[in-house]
Amino acid sequence: MLVRAPDHLGDGVMALPAIALLAAHAEVEVLAPGWGAALYRHLPVRVLPRELAFRRSFQAELAVLLKPSLSAALRALPARRRVGHPSDGRAWLLSESVPERDEHRADGLLRIACAALGLPFEPPALPSYPTGPADEAELPTDLPPDAVLLLPGTASAETVAWRGFPKLALPGLLAAGGPGDERVLASLGCRVLPTLSLPALALLATRVRAVVGNDSGLPHLATAARRAAGLSPADVHIVYASTDPARTGPPGSRPWPGPRPPCWPCYAKSCTIGAPCRDADPAALIEVLR
Repeated sequence: MLVRAPDHLGDGVMALPAIALLAAHAEVEVLAPGWGAALYRHLPVRVLPRELAFRRSFQAELAVLLKPSLSAALRALPARRRVGHPSDGRAWLLSESVPERDEHRADGLLRIACAALGLPFEPPALPSYPTGPADEAELPTDLPPDAVLLLPGTASAETVAWRGFPKLALPGLLAAGGPGDERVLASLGCRVLPTLSLPALALLATRVRAVVGNDSGLPHLATAARRAAGLSPADVHIVYASTDPARTGPPGSRPWPGPRPPCWPCYAKSCTIGAPCRDADPAALIEVLR
């Protein structure tokens, strides 16, 4: 079985229950971006670079397309069965089309996996990402006992990013991010950690008392890591701008909505009215974090 993972880290985390279900029933190869090997390391799957999609499709009995694009379906054409949502005008390329519903994206991804296996859809297990002692090496040894971790970056459009991170003047603040987050991290005025691997970032999220982030990849990872560690995912606070927690938010995290203009949620890449949804007042969140 060939599984085409989503391209964005947050979607990749939301796909964890779907890929775990598939791996419980078949030998699975997962085509994923560069973060795939680290994200899916605890699952019994073989992770391959997504660039191998076309070549591996010739050897696949079944291609499960968790990436919703037309290009993913085109590259999977050599597989005998191709299962996925009919998004991006690709219904004609699928052997089995799974209708999209008004539901959380994690549920939609699991629904594709159930259809591929011929199983009834049941309420999903929530994303979980275990960490362990082997991930300790990169962590700083001087974490304050009351640390709050800020994850202000996003690989999505700026319309996803909250503007209020620099206003979170609290003791024990730490900030971290990935490549490309340097500018936003420099604007915070708090301690910024060196770039960490995904497993180390996930472990770090279990060593702090709270996490604050956007509806983006690393906060999704932090929520899954805290769940796996038996900690409350509600201590991950997500400040929403153009996206909707009921559709794409990290399951179990605590939502903090910004202003909701009539166009919300738009999921647009740009905004012609100044993106007022990015201006949530930090006062209530500061009170909770004190």
